[in-house]
Amino acid sequence: AGEPVFPDAPFSYSAAFRSPTNIWDDRMEYELAFQGIGAHRTKALGTPVSAGGETAVFTNDLSVFGTPALEKRDPAFASWGAQMFLTKEGMPVMVKLKGQEVWKHTASEEEWQYAKFVG
Repeated sequence: AGEPVFPDAPFSYSAAFRSPTNIWDDRMEYELAFQGIGAHRTKALGTPVSAGGETAVFTNDLSVFGTPALEKRDPAFASWGAQMFLTKEGMPVMVKLKGQEVWKHTASEEEWQYAKFVG
């Protein structure tokens, strides 16, 4: 049938960061925010943000993608764009979705996974 058009993927995020129970490890957000495709959007916060004993000192802000110009998709889908807040170690502790703060320490596992991946 011929040669493949694209080479094999050099890295599998699913194999590295997803558990057998379909939970994504927070280390993936570190990888994306500091080593991967989102590194150019990760910035230090001027003032740290704290709650529940966790302090965020970095942010990766994709809320710009939540503009009306990009809302031209099926209304059954979640909106684009969110802002993730990360600790000094680079681990995610909060996601701001449409102005609502979803803190890891208060969210259920399902809510946390949703906030990380919808945003």
